[in-house]
Amino acid sequence: MFVLLLFRNLANNHLEGLIPHNISSCTALNQFNVHGNHLSGSIPRSFRSLQSLTSLNLSANNFNGNIPVELGHIVNLDTLDLSSNNFSGHVPASVGFLEHLLTLNLSHNHLDGPLPSEFGNLRSIQIMDMSFNNMSNSLPPEFGQLQNLMYLILNNNYLCGEIPDQLTNCFSLISLNFSYNNLSGTVPSMKNFTRFSADSFIGNPLLCGNWLGSICHPFILTSRVTFSKVAIACLLFGIVIILAMVTVAAYRYSQSKLLVNELSKSVQGMLNTIAVHLTFFFLH
Repeated sequence: MFVLLLFRNLANNHLEGLIPHNISSCTALNQFNVHGNHLSGSIPRSFRSLQSLTSLNLSANNFNGNIPVELGHIVNLDTLDLSSNNFSGHVPASVGFLEHLLTLNLSHNHLDGPLPSEFGNLRSIQIMDMSFNNMSNSLPPEFGQLQNLMYLILNNNYLCGEIPDQLTNCFSLISLNFSYNNLSGTVPSMKNFTRFSADSFIGNPLLCGNWLGSICHPFILTSRVTFSKVAIACLLFGIVIILAMVTVAAYRYSQSKLLVNELSKSVQGMLNTIAVHLTFFFLH
């Protein structure tokens, strides 16, 4: 009886319960939107039978469990929005084979693990939002193949490693947010990355770049070494002055010329040793 159902917009109601498994009977269903309800449970694997489906919006509900691999088999999907739920586990690599996908929003869940490198196959993608999850590992360099990507939002995760230079090839990017992760290394400063402000990268203490206001590590090490050399030189110079003053005092007040001679020789030897160490220090 639901075979000819084309659109199902049930957004912003007070619906509760589960999505029925016989949803697969709606083979002509083109759009399914239940945003802003109180639906729960897992996504029925029977969704894979809805090959006419182009838009699936389950956002702002109480769905949980893993994102089923079967969603990657709905080949005509151009919008997949599962944001603001309680989904957990890894993002299935099969999502990366939705070649018509324009919008992917999985934000505000409990997803973990790496970003699938298969996402590099989403050649039509324009918006990708994976923010506020527990995503980890490094950014896939395959993302550099996404020539139509306009919004890449990955903030508030646990992503680590360096930002791949390949991302500078995403020439359509107009908004990028990598803030509050564990990224490190130097922020690329070429091509499209010149248009992004420091706000796109804040909250990554190990990221560096002059325009970010954070000097990169080689300069930090150089400045620390220079500071150490100056401090040690000042200390040794102070010791030299003190020893010279001791020599003068001993010369003036000592009653024994022999004592003066012995002390002078001893001090002179120490001065020569310090001079040798200073020369060696600055040459190395």
